[in-house]
Amino acid sequence: MKEAIKMAQFILDEHYKYYTRETIDDTEMIKELKFIFKGIRNYLNKRSEPKKNIM
Repeated sequence: MKEAIKMAQFILDEHYKYYTRETIDDTEMIKELKFIFKGIRNYLNKRSEPKKNIM
């Protein structure tokens, strides 16, 4: 689980850097974040992570 959290933090950090560097629209940013979080959730579900660990 710790490795999944580190990976998610890295992805979100890189996305934020892109967001601030490229000045993408806030609406686009929100859509992309939803997609990223959905991917993380699906990954954790496939690993049979306990539901209490998946937010």
